[in-house]
This record gives sequence, C-alpha cells and structure tokens, in this order.
Amino acid sequence: MDAALITEDSISADEQKLYDRQIRLWGLDAQKRLRSSRILLVGLGGLGAEVAKNVILTGVKSITLMDDVTLTQENSVATFLAPKDKLGSNRAEVSLERAQGLNPNVVVIADPGPLDKKPDSFFINFDVVCLTDCSIEQILRVNHICRENKIKFFAADVFGFFGFVFEDLLKHEYAREVPANMGPASKKPKYDIEMKTVKKISEFVAFKDIWELDLTHEELAPMAKGIHPLYFLIHSLLSFRKLEKRKPHPSTKEGDGKKIQDLIGEFVNKSNLKLSKLPENFEQKVFGELSPVCAVVGGVLAQEAIKASSHKDTPHNNFFLFDGLQCLGIVEKIFPPEP
Repeated sequence: MDAALITEDSISADEQKLYDRQIRLWGLDAQKRLRSSRILLVGLGGLGAEVAKNVILTGVKSITLMDDVTLTQENSVATFLAPKDKLGSNRAEVSLERAQGLNPNVVVIADPGPLDKKPDSFFINFDVVCLTDCSIEQILRVNHICRENKIKFFAADVFGFFGFVFEDLLKHEYAREVPANMGPASKKPKYDIEMKTVKKISEFVAFKDIWELDLTHEELAPMAKGIHPLYFLIHSLLSFRKLEKRKPHPSTKEGDGKKIQDLIGEFVNKSNLKLSKLPENFEQKVFGELSPVCAVVGGVLAQEAIKASSHKDTPHNNFFLFDGLQCLGIVEKIFPPEP
C-alpha cells in the first residue's frame, strides 16, 4: 500500500497498521466509507454483543449502544461485554468499557434508552440502524422512520437454536469483483484470474410489506411453497412475542411450545406446507440466547452492516435464516407480489 496515498486520504499511519488486512481486502475507498459511518445498535444481549464487537473492530466512525435492560444473573450469561460484577446496572452502560477497549479509534457511546421514548428525529443522527431483541411494533416503527430518512436498517433476533437477520437498504448501490474475461473458463489458477469492479443496484422492501403478507392466501400458495419452512418458524416466534409481549421462556416451556406449534400450524393447515425440513420437536428448542447461535447470527448481521456502510460486495436481500441444530444458514428473498 502506497504510504503517500494513505496520507492524502487522511488515514493515519496507526490506522493503516491496524486496518491493513481489511484495506487490502476491500480497498481504501471502502475503508474510508466505514470510517465515516455512524451506527446505532439497539440491544446488548448475546446477539448485540457479537454485533458490537465485529462492527467496532472494523473501524467505523462511531457506534451508539442502546439498551434499557438491567443486567441480571440470567441475562448476563449470554453477553461478554457486561462484567458479571455489575448486576443491577444498566446493560448498555456497563458494556461501554469493554466495547471501547476493542478499538480506541472508534467513538463508543452508551445510551440507556428506552427505544420507545426516542423521537423520530433521534434516528437521523445515524447512517445504519441495527435492532436486536426488539418487538414487532418497534421493528415496524423504526424501519418506517429509517425509510423516510434514507437510513439503512437491520433487525435480528435469536430464539434458542434459531435466528434471523432482516435488512432493508432501500435502493442500494454497491461494487463487486467479477472476472474481467467472461468468456470460457480460463485454465489459469483462481488467484491469477484478472478481476474487474462492477457496480450493481439492489432494491429492498420494508419489513411491514413482508409482515403483512398473507402467505396462507390461495393466490400466494405457490410463493409460500418456495420459501424455506425456517421462515415460518421465525414468523411464528415473532407472532408469539407480539401476542405474549415476551419471548418464549424455559419457565413456561410446555405452554409456550404448544402455542408456537399452534401458530406455525396455521401456515401448515391453510397452505399445505410441509415442515419436514425443520428439526424434530423444534418448539422445544427456541429458548434463551445460545452463544454459538449468537456468534453466527451476530457475525452475519455485522458483516451485512459493514457491506452496507462500505458499499462493497453483494448484500443479503432480504432475510438470513439460521438453524443451529442443522448448522444451516440460508438467504431468502421475500417480496410482496407486484400489483
């Protein structure tokens, strides 16, 4: 990397050394865009901690950690940012020190929330908004605000062995590398193939358009059959949270499992869906935040937020679904049909 080029573009020598590998990976321009990105991350549980770690390490301009939850013995198990000797304190505030220690070049701010009391104008201070462990009502509201203000939006959650990431990047332009010679396959080794950069555009839809989509309707049955059953499980888990005002909990395992079965059963009965691709007794494996699942889902969310901020590489459009029991991660593009 040319040192003069680095200086001209206001990347310090310390930053060059710290971010050397990723500058070589995605280029100086992408790193500059990351350095100007302001991120809002809501939720500092196990999933949020993974997202925070990965985003901070890449060298964004700033990240605001918002969480109005009090650290307890139960919820402290999943997160590595909050010290276990800080029980009874706000989870965002006690996560600040360790988060800041990951990268002194990033401005890390703790906001004790709550999210629901933030005015619409609060969100215009950010380029990317990531919600974790939020209700449907919160996802719908914040996504609407982000669309109105052209802010990139993500929502994600983990339910035991299962998790998802949703993203709405509006109309998103990005660059990707493709072989310069698109003719017959070259005999050259892959590392010796000449590449060129091309620009692409992906269009996304609002979470509301998908959430209100009635996939049990007869006209949408063919579309529903093409969607992996994991989506319907995630939809049922989000519906459970909407109805019960909480996530499934081990203390009410039997009753919660039955309700989840009933919710996903509605899709099966009305659409003739087959759930053979889902693990056996899946309704008994949807409790808590499991660290390995948080690591995968949080890693994907952070990766997508980085791609969105840097405008580098193809984004997931628009759902990432994860099944930790089968070690299965898939991307589903779910759009409402055109009128």
